[in-house]
Amino acid sequence: MNAGKVNFGLLLIIIGLAAFAVNVDLMDWYVYIDLLDLWPVLLIALGIQMIFRRTPIPQIAYISSLMIAVVGGYVLLDNLDFGGAGSHERIMTTSLSDLDDTVSRMVYDIDVDDCDLTVGGTDSKIAECRFRNFLTKPDMELVSRNDYAVLTVDENNISNVRIIEDDYASPDWNLHLYNQLPSEFRLDCRNSTIHFNLQDFEVNKLSARIPRSTMNLRFGDASPEVTVSMTVSRSEIRIRIPDGAGVEILDSRNFNDYYVGNLDFVVDGDRFHTAEFDSAAVKFSFDFSGNAKLLRLLSD
Repeated sequence: MNAGKVNFGLLLIIIGLAAFAVNVDLMDWYVYIDLLDLWPVLLIALGIQMIFRRTPIPQIAYISSLMIAVVGGYVLLDNLDFGGAGSHERIMTTSLSDLDDTVSRMVYDIDVDDCDLTVGGTDSKIAECRFRNFLTKPDMELVSRNDYAVLTVDENNISNVRIIEDDYASPDWNLHLYNQLPSEFRLDCRNSTIHFNLQDFEVNKLSARIPRSTMNLRFGDASPEVTVSMTVSRSEIRIRIPDGAGVEILDSRNFNDYYVGNLDFVVDGDRFHTAEFDSAAVKFSFDFSGNAKLLRLLSD
């Protein structure tokens, strides 16, 4: 027996196990796409097999069989769902114990493409992300820098090797972030649908580049001053702020063409703001650039 026959047999076994598991509702049919998206592993395994099968130590070629068995087994186990096909969820967390005692504020840096992203708060973890499949799990990195910490959340690099373009292959994340420290958000989200509920956050600053996206954003009144900078292009943006909050538009030239909700603005020299801005307990300063399909500012 040679490594080539072993590899072919392993592939048949893996595909057969996947088909059986799907038929008895232990896996979702998306497992097939997971297997196809790991084609680089198959190429590496075949290369090892071809190089070493005619050497004085042909046993090394069986490393390729081990690679196929390990990766195939991992995909099958990761997709196994005893609760019924499609009902399972994966969870990735970053613990509070990873946070330095000297940290007094948080910076969240989120970078995704083609994502269905829901963000809310939590007081028990730095981050918790729920997702369906390991190919679309996030990369999360926490770095402490003097008195603040940066949590970077972006797409797993393995998503870049997929050969099938499908809605399934895009991230679908339910992300909960630590809301017990003053926070800054940096968003770079393209072609995405984003639901951001920041009612429980003390947000000092939010900067976003969100071309061709739909965003629903809700603020609370935990912070006296919030600065929001958005670059939009063919996007639909709906922003809810607390009732009675003051709003100032930093560059009214980029705002006049937008459709506004139930807020009344006044012009005072070079200023463009709501009448109660200077006396409001909570102040929002917005700086918009680009052309939005829809932009609404609404008060609760």
